[in-house]
Amino acid sequence: MTTAQQWLDLAARIEAATGADRELGRELLLACGWTKTQVGHFLGPLYGWTSPDKATYFQDDNFVREKHDPTASLDAAMKLVPEGLAFAVATIRNGAPDDWDDSVCSAVVAQRDGVEARSDATTPALALCAAACRARAGMEG
Repeated sequence: MTTAQQWLDLAARIEAATGADRELGRELLLACGWTKTQVGHFLGPLYGWTSPDKATYFQDDNFVREKHDPTASLDAAMKLVPEGLAFAVATIRNGAPDDWDDSVCSAVVAQRDGVEARSDATTPALALCAAACRARAGMEG
């Protein structure tokens, strides 16, 4: 089980990331209750990943395609928001209207007690992953 402090530490690492990070994505999936089992060997171990509700399964080689990496895919990141909680993601430009280079991505997850878990990161997926971690920390604490 992941403690509130572990969720907060993971959120901080996600917020500090400069882009998608496969290892960080895998760590996040494990923290969210996914299971990893070795299913074969091809130039090294090959793993199968199963979601907590057993509804999603993929093999490690498919992870490279970013479909299941929550740090790379907003669709995958949305699945990590605790069930029943609302969320929003936005990208805010800090520069000129046509300059997205200095933009900030923000995400908020509304917790059941009315408190919001907020996060800023370099991509929408990272911001939502970190906000989901902060929401989970609030649920633990």
